[in-house]
Order: sequence, then structure tokens, then C-alpha cells
Amino acid sequence: MRSRPPRRLRLVVAFSATAGLFWLTSWLLGKGDDGAGIANVLALPVAILGSVAAFYSLRSRRGAPDQAALRTHASTLLDQVITAEARALQQLLGDTGRPEPADIGFASTHPDAAGVRWRVDGGPESGSLNTVAEFYESLGLGRLLVLGEPGSGKTVLTIRLLLDLAEKARTETGERIRVPVRLSLPSFSETHSRSATVRERLDTWIAEQLTVVYGVPRSAAKALLADGWILPILDGLDEMDGDTAAPRRANEVIDGLNTAAGPHRWPVVVACRMGNYRLMAGTAPLQDTTAVTMEALESRQIIGWLAHRFPDPSQPDGIQARWRPVLNLVRTHPAGRLAKFLSSPLSLYLAVNVYRDPVTGPDPRELRKLSEAELDDFLQDRLIPAVVEHYPGPDGTRYRADDVRTWLSTLANHLAWMGAYGYSRTDIQLHELWRTSGDPASRGRRVRLLAAAIISGLTTLLVSLLFLRAWFGNGSSDLRAHPERWFYIIPSLLGVGVFVFRFAAETSTRTMERMEPRLLLTGMGLRKVLRAASAWLLLGVSAGIPAGIAISLLSGIGEPVKIVLGTMIGFGAIGFVIGLIAEAGDTTTLLKTANRPSEPQRQVRGTIAAQSLILALVLLVLGSLPAGIIDGVFLGSAAGLGLYLGGGPTPRLRQELAIRAMVREHRLPGKPEAFLDWAYGAGLLRLAGTATQFRHREVQERLTTEDP
Repeated sequence: MRSRPPRRLRLVVAFSATAGLFWLTSWLLGKGDDGAGIANVLALPVAILGSVAAFYSLRSRRGAPDQAALRTHASTLLDQVITAEARALQQLLGDTGRPEPADIGFASTHPDAAGVRWRVDGGPESGSLNTVAEFYESLGLGRLLVLGEPGSGKTVLTIRLLLDLAEKARTETGERIRVPVRLSLPSFSETHSRSATVRERLDTWIAEQLTVVYGVPRSAAKALLADGWILPILDGLDEMDGDTAAPRRANEVIDGLNTAAGPHRWPVVVACRMGNYRLMAGTAPLQDTTAVTMEALESRQIIGWLAHRFPDPSQPDGIQARWRPVLNLVRTHPAGRLAKFLSSPLSLYLAVNVYRDPVTGPDPRELRKLSEAELDDFLQDRLIPAVVEHYPGPDGTRYRADDVRTWLSTLANHLAWMGAYGYSRTDIQLHELWRTSGDPASRGRRVRLLAAAIISGLTTLLVSLLFLRAWFGNGSSDLRAHPERWFYIIPSLLGVGVFVFRFAAETSTRTMERMEPRLLLTGMGLRKVLRAASAWLLLGVSAGIPAGIAISLLSGIGEPVKIVLGTMIGFGAIGFVIGLIAEAGDTTTLLKTANRPSEPQRQVRGTIAAQSLILALVLLVLGSLPAGIIDGVFLGSAAGLGLYLGGGPTPRLRQELAIRAMVREHRLPGKPEAFLDWAYGAGLLRLAGTATQFRHREVQERLTTEDP
């Protein structure tokens, strides 16, 4: 962790800064009216810094939340988790969320079979979805590793475990309850401080997820995690590095989980594909962890689930007649090719969706004629047409199956390229589509530079209008008498254009968030705001030098040195305000758990629009004081428009240019957000917190047609 400077050194720095400000103010006051004016402008950022520092000092004295407050936060979090995960399980099963008809089982994995060479955590020899909570509670340290083949039901098992543990936690009356929270490991970012240990970075990420996804205040999230109130259920360990890359990031997570973090911090549940974990466990297996392997569905479970999904009370056996030949074949040949194929939950999901319609849909008896190698391709090819047939589009019309396949393939290819360059290969973010627009090998360079050029051109045009207004409407200016000064003004305009272009062409990406001002009350939030505001202050002072020269040439009056100095201070104050607004929005924002994919997009648009409006109004007022209301309107409009189109965590213009280009190429629908909502409702996509993902990774891989 970063160490703080000694208290004596901090006092010396504070005293020196105070003495320096006192001397500078006295010196400026001795310069007459001009110096007093400069001192007044300089007082603005100093006053803001002092107010924020005083507020932070008062806030820091409150300390961490007490046990009663933590229990309140934990109870609220528990209710949110239950609501979100029950919805997720219902969508995965396509049913009420109870798995009794197909109670898939699991068995304890022999250490050699999984490559686990360390001690296990106890537990019975086997279990099932309906008994997974009792199985977990029998473990000594609460460390469980869920392994299985693709589509074997690992996610369903972990969600069922989470819901059962959460329901039991609601009835606990002790001082501390343990809240199970499922987190998607591919979103574990490497942007956290590299000076911190892996465990510290992992804890920081988990706490941030509690804040970003569920709205827990940052201080409470840290305290809940540190005091052992949270049971992390980590899904997607095998998706962190992809199937071809070395499992570097996944091994880092395992190393972090193997590090002790307090008496209550050992329990964890991790889900991973068997083949991927074998590669990881060769160098860094999870220690003191019981590993279980998902088992294939038995013939009775297959029959039970199909009878549950396609009932017909008028039939002797209670199932639709069209399914009876399939069930008879599975019953009489439990080791046959059809029974073996349907023993995978993914295959059973495909069959249920393809043959959902008993009237106009295809006949499931055709499955009996296919070989084992043909069954998967046959159902995969018919999945999207069947889904399109059963789920109308947003306006009541139906999408074309070929269009849906093309659009989903665009998203799958985008995720493949994102994964190849170190980003998440599972989370679909519309604001990131620019990275794979055009030729994916260019990583979106054309769209990024085009958006930056448009924003830079608009900003330069607005600034040029100020000079033209002075040329035609300001009688006190002698710019007309000295047209040669345009040779100095034009380079200044070019400098502004280059500066804005560089800002708008920035490629860094942050998390989509929405405004939540209470997070400003935390020490972390205030420190981030002050650091950003200080950086913007220096940037504003630097930009004030060419601006001051241009203003001096424009006005033709006064001392150029004083004008440049005043402009530097004024731009510095404006930069400080911009930094406060921009970073306050990023620091004090979060996204609550979404009910459909379009909700995060709307929240982000609202946040950026609010930030842009606030910035425009602030600069309108600041610009109107020295220059007049018209110039203030120009300045505020330029800043607000620039922030909305090119700033924030999701550059709006860049996103729109990329989406429009893909729409013209028929790679995306005209309304991508509405399409994502439809695909989610149709069961092709799922929500993990605020992230939109393909429901089945195998379907995503089949739709991926480009190799990054």
C-alpha cells in the first residue's frame, strides 16, 4: 500500500504553501488595481481547494461504518443479489428457476484428476443442484472449485448455491451475515496499482464491483469485504485469458486467492472449465479447496425435464405425443447417441428451444435419424430461426433470422478481437464497438481520428467566430487596422485545434457509470477529484499562454505580459473547474443492476448530458464576466458540446460513427439497444450485473467467423 508522508513533513509543506500564498497576495495587491484583480481570480481555486480539504477533514473524522450500519448495508445487498440472481437463473433454465425436473449432479474430483495437488476442504463424495448448499456448508474453510466441460451447468450450479445460501442468510440473527455475490472474473482489470499485491488488487476490484453493480457505498463495500461479510462467487476463471493464450491473469487470481487475508477471508467459490484449469493447476492450483466436477444428465433426468417443459395431461404419460418417440429412445438406449447428446444441459437447452412450438414448429422425432456428429450442428443451425419465430421484435414485427445471425456474429467477432487485445471477451459494450469498426486490424483508428477531427473542427470554428465577431463588431479593437495580426492568430487557432484533437483522440476507456453524488463523501472520491482537478489546472495554465497571446493581439490594448498572466490564471481556474466537474462525475457515478441491456446505455447518456450541461453553464458564467454574455455563450457551448461528443467514459460521437458505419454495412440493426433487449428477452443474451453477455459461450464461439 502507498505510504503517507511523515506528519512533520506535511506540516512543513502546509506552512510553506500558506506563507507563499500570503506573500504572493501581498505582492499582487501592491501592484494596484490590476494586481488586485489577478489576486481575486487566483483566490478562486485556492478557496475551492481549502473548502474541499476542510470538508474532507471533517468527513474523515467519521470513521468506518459501525456494525449496525454494515448489517443494514449487507441486508440491502442481500435483497438485491437475490432479486438479480433469481432472474438470471430463471432465464438460464427458461423456467421458474427450480431445477427439480433435471437435478443435475456433481461429484468430488480426485486431486490427481483435476491437477489439484494441495489439500482439499472436505465435503461428501457427491451432491446435486438441490443439495449444493448443504454440500458447501459441510466444507471446513468454505472453499469450493466447480469444474466441468463447456455447457455442463457450472453457472446454473453456482447461482443455485448462491440463492440457497442467500435465503438462509436472510434468517440469520447473528451480528454478521455472509452475503454471497457472483462476480464475472473477465472484468477484473489490470489497471489497479501494480505496486499493490495481487490480493490487494483483487480486493479492490471486488469492493468496486459491490459499488458499481449494487450501489454499496465505497467505504461500506471495503468494510464488508474486510470484515468477512462477503462470499465471493467468481465465475469465468477460464475466460480471463482465452483458450489459446497462457493463463497469466487467471494464475494471478489463483495466487491472490491462495493468500491469507484475515480470519474471515478464506471462503470462496470459483467456476472454471476442466481443460483450462488443468493448465493453470500445473503451476498454481487453488489451495485447501474441494473440487467438484459436473456430471452428465442421466436418462431419467432428461426425460423428467422434457416432460416438465412439454406437458400434456390428456396423454397417458403426461407428455406431448410428438416427444414420445424421443423419450422412448432415450429410455431404451440410455447409453445411445441421442441420450449421450442430450445429457449436456446445453444440448438440452438447444432441443427445447428448437422444438418449442407444438403446432407450427418442426417435429423432434427427426432427432432420431441424425448421427452423433450431426446433432450439434443441426440444432445450432436451427436455434436462431426458432428464437426469431417465437419472439417478435420491439415494434411487433419479426426480425429476419439471417439478419439476427449476422448481427450476433458482428458482436461475437468484436468480442474475439477485444479479447485478443487484452479487453473482456465476454462483455458486450456498445461504446466499444468503434475499436473493431472498419478493418479490425486498425483497432478503430479511422473512427477515432474522424471523431476527433470533427470535434476539433467544431471547437476551432467556435473560437474563430469570437475573432470574427471582434473583427466586425468590436469598435474598440484595432484588429482591422492591423490585419497582419491574423498571421499570429491563425497559429493560435491551430494550436487550439491540435489540443482539442489530442484530447478527443484519447483511447483510454473507463467503466460506464451513472451519477451518485454521495460517493463524493468518501476519502477516495475526494482524492481522485483533487488529483484530476490539479492536472486540469496545470493544463489550463498551459493553454492560457497561447490564448493570452491571441487575446493580446486581438485587443491591441494593455500590456501583453499582464494579459497573458491574467489569461493563464483565468484558464487555470477554468481548468480546475472542468477537472472538478469531469472527475466528480466519473468518481461519483455507478450503475445499478440492470433489468435489460439498454438501461446502462440510457444511464450513461444521462450522466454525460448532465455533466456537459453543468460544464457549459459554469463556463458561460465564467466567460461572461470578463468578455460579455455572447462570448460566454460561445465558450460554454464549445466546452459542453466537446464534453458530450468526445469526453467522458463513453465518447458519444465515436460510438455513433461506428454504429452508423456498421448499420450501413448491414452488420448491425438500426437500433442496436432495442436489438440487445430483444436478444436478452429471447434468451440469446444474458445480464451479469450491468454487463451484457452471450448466454452460452459455445453459441458465441460458433458465431465467431473472424480470427483475430
